[in-house]
Amino acid sequence: MDVNTSKTPELWKGNDVKFEIGMFFDEAIVADISNIASLTIKVKESDAKTGDSLMTKTIASLSNITAETWADGSAQHAAVEFSSAETNIAEGTYWIVVYVLTNDEPAKEVTLGCSTFKIAEDGSGGAADAEASAGQAYTKEDSDARYVQKHADEAWIQFANGMLYHFEATTSLWYPETVIIQDGVPVLSLGEGVETP
Repeated sequence: MDVNTSKTPELWKGNDVKFEIGMFFDEAIVADISNIASLTIKVKESDAKTGDSLMTKTIASLSNITAETWADGSAQHAAVEFSSAETNIAEGTYWIVVYVLTNDEPAKEVTLGCSTFKIAEDGSGGAADAEASAGQAYTKEDSDARYVQKHADEAWIQFANGMLYHFEATTSLWYPETVIIQDGVPVLSLGEGVETP
């Protein structure tokens, strides 16, 4: 909850923002944070909480505070800033989670809180186009794993004279990609090899 609005967090798209975090236990401010190594904020697609983060920031600089300095707004355990470029994601409802890692061996991960998180379009037009959301594009590795490769190992491809050619290293020839009909069905095939496309 945003303590200023008593609502879930909301932000204008492409705006600079600073999250001021206060940690509580049983409604009392946590007085000693010496066992906390870092604090992380992540924003993800609301329906894919295990997917890639659209916004993420980890800080190791945290401070001990009192209930009084938290209440008067003069101090917080952690201040996490995101630039306008980092918050320039599409308008919508997302998922935000805040967690810490402890100094224990091994480190323990402790979730402080999570919530829906809204990005609203303000229409200012000052920011660049939104970055692609996670899951909307494939990396090279994803594409290579997802799609069957059209050429053998050590082969290259080239487009020339209106045709796609595949180079095969052991023969040192270029083979044009053609379509043949097998049992009434068009099938991709390779034509006769040539030295130069």
